[in-house]
Amino acid sequence: MQPSTDKMVACHACKMHIPENEAIMHDGRIYCSKECL
Repeated sequence: MQPSTDKMVACHACKMHIPENEAIMHDGRIYCSKECL
């Protein structure tokens, strides 16, 4: 398995940093989970 080279992004609601490929985009903002939407 290759190490992740994804850019880390911050959730708009809780500010937790997650890999960009796991982020949820909504209304141009980035969220870490459905709970933060």
